[in-house]
Amino acid sequence: MKKVSKEIIVNLEDASRLSTILAGRGFADSRRAAVNLQLLRRGISIHSNFDRLLPVILQSALDSPDPDMSLNNLERFASSYEEKDKLYLFLSSHSEIIAPFLLLLGSSQYLCNFLFSAPRECIEWLAVPDFLKMIIAKDAALTGLRKQIKSKTTIEEVKTVLRRFRKMEYLRISLRDLLGYGTLTEITQEISIVADVTLQMAYEVGNRDLEKRYGVPQYSDEDGNPGRCTFTVLGMGKLGGEELNYSSDIDIMYLYSTEKGETSNGLLTNHQYFVKLSEMISQVIGQTTDEGFVFRVDTRLRPEGERGDLASPLRSFEVYYESWGQTWERAALLKVRPVAGDEELGKAFLKM
Repeated sequence: MKKVSKEIIVNLEDASRLSTILAGRGFADSRRAAVNLQLLRRGISIHSNFDRLLPVILQSALDSPDPDMSLNNLERFASSYEEKDKLYLFLSSHSEIIAPFLLLLGSSQYLCNFLFSAPRECIEWLAVPDFLKMIIAKDAALTGLRKQIKSKTTIEEVKTVLRRFRKMEYLRISLRDLLGYGTLTEITQEISIVADVTLQMAYEVGNRDLEKRYGVPQYSDEDGNPGRCTFTVLGMGKLGGEELNYSSDIDIMYLYSTEKGETSNGLLTNHQYFVKLSEMISQVIGQTTDEGFVFRVDTRLRPEGERGDLASPLRSFEVYYESWGQTWERAALLKVRPVAGDEELGKAFLKM
């Protein structure tokens, strides 16, 4: 490949000759590959960095599932980078990431589109030692998101943070998958953790904003003592079983502890409050923005499906499944688990 690379550099200004050199070497469209190489080298002040990288770039592209797509996406990535010279200097210092990077560029156009939105952040992330061998930890992911989302972070800003988090995690997880660093169980579990933590952050921010506006949802126990009404998000199906794949939507139900009460300032009943919270969570996660969506949200497995209340108290769930729930609806609960909100309430649901 070094001999071919030298020949390419010598003939770089001649697209026709370059296309002939590349023909039969693994590129389906050798003319397009030639143009991409010309564009990759154009507009840089230090050609030696790119020239040294060319053999490994070509070999890595040819080793990818789609060499043409790999080289084409590298050109798009380089064009979106702030300065090509800085990119090639960085790759020269971290040559170990070139092969996995070109593998990704030649494997999934959908994932590559994530790269173009934040090229420098993505490429620097890949260079973190053992980055691709690390398994996502739910607590660590939550801690990182909480550092980004402050008390004054708006809902719209939260949507952006969560969508970018999901994109970066999908890039990391998919590369782990492509390189065989994770088992099928580990990969689907990691994707499910992305859903868990983004739902948790949507809940925390939504609950924060609603409490500021309407007060804290409360109830009184048998002795008249006030208590805080709790809320949880229940994951079902593939999410409940921690088996999400890259294109999965998420099946969820919204549960709160009791409808007997109202917010501390008396503006809303508990039921009204938690329906609003559920709507907000679904929108934060499922709405399509300029950054895309986090996950498509499906709440149709709740009692009475689309006709039922978006959020229901624990007692209503109990009555429904005891009296009206169909066999398939009970079967749908086999993998249910609390994924966000109050874990104790989720456990109470599972016990019930």
